[in-house]
Amino acid sequence: MNIQTLDELQTTLNKNSGQGFLLHVPEEVYRIHPYVSQSELKLFASMTPAHFQASRQRPKKESDAMRLGTAIHTAVLEPLEFENIYVCGPKVDMRTKKGKATWGEALEKANEEHRELLEPDLYYPPLLLRERVRKSPFFNSVLCDGITERSLFGHVGGVWCKGRMDYYKPETVEIIDLKSTLIAAPNIFEKDIRKYRYHWQAAFYIDLVKALSGQDASFKILAVEKTPPYGISLQEIGFDLLAIARREIAQAQRKLAHCIAENDWPAYPEHVHTHRAHEHEWKAFKLAIHARD
Repeated sequence: MNIQTLDELQTTLNKNSGQGFLLHVPEEVYRIHPYVSQSELKLFASMTPAHFQASRQRPKKESDAMRLGTAIHTAVLEPLEFENIYVCGPKVDMRTKKGKATWGEALEKANEEHRELLEPDLYYPPLLLRERVRKSPFFNSVLCDGITERSLFGHVGGVWCKGRMDYYKPETVEIIDLKSTLIAAPNIFEKDIRKYRYHWQAAFYIDLVKALSGQDASFKILAVEKTPPYGISLQEIGFDLLAIARREIAQAQRKLAHCIAENDWPAYPEHVHTHRAHEHEWKAFKLAIHARD
């Protein structure tokens, strides 16, 4: 079923007790649906409930890094669609009147063709990554027999959750998530896993698939470098890191479920906050006093 609007999505979910598995939903519709995504759950765990609520209501601005990431996703996961969606813009100096005019003409033409205009620096890296994947039997085997950009909606941990899988292989129940990065070396990328809590995403998606389908899924990360030499690596989150993530996720879900049930979104604790000297500051102070005496 090809869903196009938020109303169509909600109607579909209502017919299935609020759940949806492998739905084909436009990204903009998926994003505005009120169920909580794994990225939002991470935000909730890192700020106060009040700040989380405020962040959900603010419009999101797309940065160049986000635009590049989206273009890479399209080139690698939907290689035949890239040229239908994007067009390379002219290399111009936007600080000059001529440059702005040239870019404006290219933008107008792209809009007429219903394509997105990308700066050359954003257009060519996705194509080079596409070629690297095409030339690799291993990575071609990773990205075969699957479907792209399918959405999940279900109830997990007392919270209505949603997820959008980059690539899903139904036969083997594998989730492949594409991450663009500066360095895809496993020993370096491991820091990204913890920094961006990719282990949370892995546990979140695996458990959401389990809740909706009853199947045990695996979650692998295809890390791709967005600068030369455009290296690629396939990485997986270990069971122990998944266990830690599940415990942390459960804590966040319980707190979020309480906020939703009570419609109570507090900010900071309502008491006096006393600030003390750090241990090294206090030690230095005592040494200074002792030396003076």
